[in-house]
Amino acid sequence: MGRTAWDPFIDKLVTKEERHYITLGLPGPKLDQIREILGMTLVVDPKEITDHIASTAHKLYKQALAEPIPELAGAFKWAELAL
Repeated sequence: MGRTAWDPFIDKLVTKEERHYITLGLPGPKLDQIREILGMTLVVDPKEITDHIASTAHKLYKQALAEPIPELAGAFKWAELAL
């Protein structure tokens, strides 16, 4: 659940102490989210993007290998993308 989904619930809390404890557990917005909210240009890091693609493809490759017929689960496709 993102922070915006919690906002209506937090508004219904009675005491400031309750609000404080709940908001301590919520993740703050990341720098890119703040830039997007403010309408600023996002900083794109190509290495971060390719790392994310490779790690996601590797995870899906491992999952496909665990299937009874890995080829039908796309194991070759995910292996190729991971590489």
